[in-house]
Amino acid sequence: MSGCFRNHCPDNPDTRSGILSGCYRKQNIETAKQLLAQETENQKEEALEDGIRILGKQDTVWTEILECIQNFRQPNCPVSKKGRLRFAGLVKDVPWEPG
Repeated sequence: MSGCFRNHCPDNPDTRSGILSGCYRKQNIETAKQLLAQETENQKEEALEDGIRILGKQDTVWTEILECIQNFRQPNCPVSKKGRLRFAGLVKDVPWEPG
């Protein structure tokens, strides 16, 4: 019984706590995932047979957007070539109107 935790060992029938014990947790999670995946596939097939259009989850581009934000580098000041250009605000009362 080496490696057993709190006398719950799947190898020893006297110490098993049943299907809900921690010893079977990984197996139970994998089994549940498989059953849910099968059920989802069955529902999709039935919907297709009934003529219902199923919208699948699309890949998001959030990781690409995050990389662009993290890799964005503000340009240097064109005059001093040292400091970074920063947005100061909008200029009001421009003599010309766009549009």
